[in-house]
Amino acid sequence: MFLKFILKIRREWEITSFAIALCILAAYLASWYLGFGHDASRNIGRKRTHTRRSILNYASAFTFLEQPGTALLGPGINPFDIPGPTGSENVVVTPKPERPTRPKPGFDPKPEPAPKPRPRHAMEYCGTMTTPGGTEMALLRNKKSKRAKYVTANQEFEGLRVIEFTPEQIRLELPSGEDRTIQFGETVRYTEP
Repeated sequence: MFLKFILKIRREWEITSFAIALCILAAYLASWYLGFGHDASRNIGRKRTHTRRSILNYASAFTFLEQPGTALLGPGINPFDIPGPTGSENVVVTPKPERPTRPKPGFDPKPEPAPKPRPRHAMEYCGTMTTPGGTEMALLRNKKSKRAKYVTANQEFEGLRVIEFTPEQIRLELPSGEDRTIQFGETVRYTEP
């Protein structure tokens, strides 16, 4: 009985860890609420007061908000000014002349977009699997898009149609209509039409 309990605790370690953390938190909150850990002999007959002295009660608390002293720098001197020439006196900026634009007669300003390249795929045959219902399925993985899917015979995946398969090889119909047989672990490369 005790051995079964220990095995259950080992299997359900997440729940056990959560329960231990919850017990430690409850013990800490109970000790804090009941006042354990404080020196009770000092507080007998006294009120428990936790007063802190605020630094805002002093006369010098808000002196940092006053104007910075000019005694060290002198009147009219900004401490954030960088001494020396800024360089703006020597630079002459001339605006660029505007060029008039005229459309040429018979010219279409919008060129036709280039045709999109056809997507290329590299499909790998990764093996077979039998479902609990007894259905045989083949695993295909597209190396370019990193997608994988279990398919049955006559099912399509990324433009390919599975004709038949065994654990050693699979026969596929490419989008171009061509039949291709590949072995386990091999890759077939094709482009979509």
